[in-house]
Amino acid sequence: LATLQQTAEPGVWSLIASPPGNTPAQITNGIFNASNADAGVYELQFTLIESPPSGCPAFSTQLISVEASLFAGVPDQAAHVCFGENELFNLSELLQGENAGGQWTETSSIPSSGGAFQPDAGSFDVTNQQPATYRFRYLVGSGGVCPLDEAFVEVSVEPLPVAQAGTDQALDCVLTEVNLNGTGSSTGSNIAYLWTTDTGNIRSGATSLMPLVDAAGNYQLAVTNLIYGCRATDAVTIVANNTPPEEALLSQKDPLCHNQTNGSISVLSVTGGSAPYLYSINQQPFVVNPNFMGLTSGTYHIEIEDANGCRWETEVMLNNPPAISVNAGPDITIFYGDSTVLTAETLPLNNAYVYSWTPSDSLSCEDCDQAVASPDVTTLYQVVVSDANGCQDRDEVLVTVRIKRDVYIPNGFSPNGDGVNDIIMVFAGEGVEKVLEFDIYDRWGESVFYAANFPPNNPLYGWNGFFRNKPAPLDVYVYYVRVLYIDGRENLLKGDIMLAR
Repeated sequence: LATLQQTAEPGVWSLIASPPGNTPAQITNGIFNASNADAGVYELQFTLIESPPSGCPAFSTQLISVEASLFAGVPDQAAHVCFGENELFNLSELLQGENAGGQWTETSSIPSSGGAFQPDAGSFDVTNQQPATYRFRYLVGSGGVCPLDEAFVEVSVEPLPVAQAGTDQALDCVLTEVNLNGTGSSTGSNIAYLWTTDTGNIRSGATSLMPLVDAAGNYQLAVTNLIYGCRATDAVTIVANNTPPEEALLSQKDPLCHNQTNGSISVLSVTGGSAPYLYSINQQPFVVNPNFMGLTSGTYHIEIEDANGCRWETEVMLNNPPAISVNAGPDITIFYGDSTVLTAETLPLNNAYVYSWTPSDSLSCEDCDQAVASPDVTTLYQVVVSDANGCQDRDEVLVTVRIKRDVYIPNGFSPNGDGVNDIIMVFAGEGVEKVLEFDIYDRWGESVFYAANFPPNNPLYGWNGFFRNKPAPLDVYVYYVRVLYIDGRENLLKGDIMLAR
């Protein structure tokens, strides 16, 4: 303050008026210290220590104006918003302690667009601004003795993370659960995932990229940047193709005959589900053919599988027709020339049957249930019984033909011409076809009569008691008779004959 003194007389400076504030300037040892002092006009007074000469003032005052220092403020940390948000920033709110009245300018490397920055208002609207860091300068200065000051604030529009929920998928009766695929989304330690659904069901992994789901519905994926809270979403739809066939029309045919393997089951049509269909019987592999042939009687498990693996099943029973049983009766024995009745008793009753007897040449009827058999020789008859389906049974009956092997040669004759017992001949029953040889010898072994290959019971082939055209002597003669029976057997008989007159 020595520069303000107008006299060399010693005196004292004092502060007699200060501007409003809490930190007024100080005077120490004649030094006016306005550092960090309240701005404004200060009134100072210099008072002489000793009284001045008469007519001279004892003090003097001086006004000093202290201007406030210029301060653009302390910027806050950069503000962060997410792309797509609508927010209007008052840039001065990003500064602390700044002097009012400054000017705003944009210094971004990539300028904002569309009038988002308003310098007069000191505002920045992030709506529709691309992800980038936007930088703004605040400059303060009065043109006085204090230097200018500036501060910079930043608003960062953060890009959204990538959310890709994957492609739509379908559940069916085989694929009952699927993993959603969000692997196309952003990754990193600062990224979080959350799957939600309105109508579906998330079994596990709701905070992973590939959760497991088991129900149809819409699934939403939210991908969040944990640093700035920016979030992106995507959705995927899971449909359910798991409606099974409702019913099927089947036809079945029992085996034609007992224990045969010609039954069948066929699927004629299927209602519901999704074509094409596959078919299975008794847990066998599924096939395209809906017809199952060559079946025996029994219960069968039929399954139908549609294009989505959904199944419909039922049980089908094929009945076993009763077995045809024919009984030709016990074996029979008859004598040659006799007849017998053959009867085929068939079960079940009340069915129409076709009969066939073989051999048929000795039968009265070859296609009747009863036939008269008149065999000449022992014969094994077989009867085959058939119904309308061709089902058969057969039986046999043996008819044994016994032959009466009666051969009689009298033990004497009297060839005296009286017409009684004049001829010795071979008598035989119907069982003898012919006499092969008839030979008579005298006691000396000489043949007195011989005939061959003739029918029995015929006196033309008998001995009349003559030998060499003379009556043979009365004596005992020996005969040999060899006969052929109708069954081809031969027999030799011998005996004595008494010739008497």
